[in-house]
Amino acid sequence: MRSAGYYPAHFRLFWSYRLWFEGRWQYGRQILANVAMFVPFGFLISALSDVRRPRGFVCVFLGGPAFSLLIETTQYVTMRGCFEFDDVCSNTLGALLGILVFLAVRRWTPEKLLRGLLAAAGAGTLLICFGVFAFSKSSAGDSLAPLSQGLCFQVEDASCPDGELRLEGVCFWYDRGPKNCAVILQSTRTGEQRPLQTETGFPRPDAAAYFGLDSVKGGFRAEGAGIEPGEEYEIMLDFGLFRFLPTEVYLTVEAEPQGTVDIHSVPDSLFRPPETKNTDLESIVSGGVLRVYDPANHIYVYFYEGSLYWIAEEGFDFDPDRSTHLELLMWTTEPEKLSARSREVGRTWDTLALFFEQNELDGNFGPYRVCAKELNANYPITSLRTGRYENGWVWQADFWPVFSFSK
Repeated sequence: MRSAGYYPAHFRLFWSYRLWFEGRWQYGRQILANVAMFVPFGFLISALSDVRRPRGFVCVFLGGPAFSLLIETTQYVTMRGCFEFDDVCSNTLGALLGILVFLAVRRWTPEKLLRGLLAAAGAGTLLICFGVFAFSKSSAGDSLAPLSQGLCFQVEDASCPDGELRLEGVCFWYDRGPKNCAVILQSTRTGEQRPLQTETGFPRPDAAAYFGLDSVKGGFRAEGAGIEPGEEYEIMLDFGLFRFLPTEVYLTVEAEPQGTVDIHSVPDSLFRPPETKNTDLESIVSGGVLRVYDPANHIYVYFYEGSLYWIAEEGFDFDPDRSTHLELLMWTTEPEKLSARSREVGRTWDTLALFFEQNELDGNFGPYRVCAKELNANYPITSLRTGRYENGWVWQADFWPVFSFSK
């Protein structure tokens, strides 16, 4: 089942067609798929109306874009798909082809066989509806990917005096503005959910200035009692209308010192911290913020003093030619400041390629190898993706930067 998340809307007409004609064949496959999925719909509604008359043909023809707009709007509202005018155009073309197929079949097919074809067209149309919410990736490794690119979320203050948890931070959609939501804590051990009393929509001029936006009403406060010390919870966001989003931000109320709240990005049950005692990693790990932990690929990524640090443990897949290729993608709210190459090809992100060995640090890192790269972009970074890249992603991880707002 497709999970709720961030799927950016594309209101520019024929943008995907243009990229297809420029040789980006993946867009062509998407366009043809959207055409094909509406052929059964055009066939079915033709059978239900007198398509041979001009008035009937107009009604049937308008049914395609109307149904497509309903699907696209549903995807946008429930955050389970991307709204695109190009999809409406492709669906309309598919419905028109379905009408033509029906007219041809009606002319040459016996009535008994036609009923079977109508049943098949009806089943195909139902599959279209089901496809709105199905057949999308939802594995743990990429669950944050559509979310981090569209939502600004960060807990800036957390405390638990007298057994009552209090959270403050920022939460808003870059292109959808602030939305009322409820903060819910979900136990990573039992799955039990505890809703917090949540207030949203506080003005955040500091965040607006940081992202170059006119205004931001994205501050939030949440509080609730009965949080068990030592129990770990994931912070969930409930926007209503089946839009229930995991943030991959976790908290644990520490028993000692009393009332201390630990905010982290990986469940304690899965995390094995790097061994830093008596090494140069101590300051990076203790003073930095973990952004990526991928034990399957033997890599940690920490943010520390304006730079990202890739910490590779034994088992990391290094290139034998000492040219281990890492990629770093950076999204922003100010695409006009992206590199000329990104703007030329219509990207909304910059790509920074680096080689681990060329950026490797000298020092005492114990059993680890470390490389670093300063994040010195001339625009506000909203989301990042990193991973190993060899003619495609070998592995990848999406994450939020550490936002530094100055109130």
